Amino acid sequence: MNEWDAAQCSFCGYEKGDERPVTGALPSGTQIENRYTLGNALSSSRQSIGYVAWDARMNTRVLVEEFFPAAIVSRGADGRIVIKRNKEQFARARALFLDAPLEGIRPLKCSHSFDTLNTAMRVYPLDEHQDALTRMEELLDAPILFRDPAGSPLMSINGLLIPPLPKSREYKPSSYFDKNRKRRSLVIALISLIAVCVIGIALWAGYTMLSKYSIEIKLNAPYSAAQTWMLSRVEDGNMISVNAGDIQSDDTAAFAKLSLRRGNYSINVAQDGKEIARTVFAVEGAQPSEVALPTYTPVPVIMPTPSPVPSVAPSPEPSVAPSPEPSVAPSPEPSV
Repeated sequence: MNEWDAAQCSFCGYEKGDERPVTGALPSGTQIENRYTLGNALSSSRQSIGYVAWDARMNTRVLVEEFFPAAIVSRGADGRIVIKRNKEQFARARALFLDAPLEGIRPLKCSHSFDTLNTAMRVYPLDEHQDALTRMEELLDAPILFRDPAGSPLMSINGLLIPPLPKSREYKPSSYFDKNRKRRSLVIALISLIAVCVIGIALWAGYTMLSKYSIEIKLNAPYSAAQTWMLSRVEDGNMISVNAGDIQSDDTAAFAKLSLRRGNYSINVAQDGKEIARTVFAVEGAQPSEVALPTYTPVPVIMPTPSPVPSVAPSPEPSVAPSPEPSVAPSPEPSV
């Protein structure tokens, strides 16, 4: 009598009728391939159910792992797998479960794999001293990585849970966008170009307006403490006094180095309250780097002295003698 005929299973330690509550598991005593007699379902994972079984050909106990992704399949009354969805993915995964080389990935080496009950099973030998439940839990905890013959990953069990996108839900660009995408792309490119130009002009204008240039102003006269140098920007009309510390002088000329922004300027130099030099110049960039401040001598205002007026004696008026009136003789009256 083989050990399977005993009242208590010597492999898993459970009574023959005391089956483990594993959802979807085949009942104990199920014959597979006329070779394997399934015992209790020991455990399950997202992709498999594990059984302890008896191999009648080898006359030894084995572990049987059934491919059973419970999220997309169920068990029919005849024990066959019913695929609820993702049939194409399931078929591909079942083929990989049968043929994928899992050595080095699973803790046990598969000795036999086959199609049955619309799914696939893998058989693992079990030594007499090994605990079936412990070894099966090790198998189910190890991930099944479907690989090609070269060992490269092909798919995971999670891929079975994602349904393919129905054709009716596939994204298709609208006809309006398809017809006008070139025009919209051109408009976007044009707006981007305009924005870049505006930003560039603004940056250039700000740079040129705020940039300062070094200008040297020369006065052809030595500097004295009595001098006052005044600078005015024509655009705003503000007068500022040039710091005396910025003015250098020798025996013949005075120099002042100033940092000025673009614009038109006037500068005048006064000494003892009198203006002795004045000029107007423009700062357009790095040039002019030197401005000559011509000196001049104010022309004094001289009031003319009045010359004496000679006295002239009045000349005597000439006396005019009255002319004698002519005598007129009376004419004789005519006789009648």
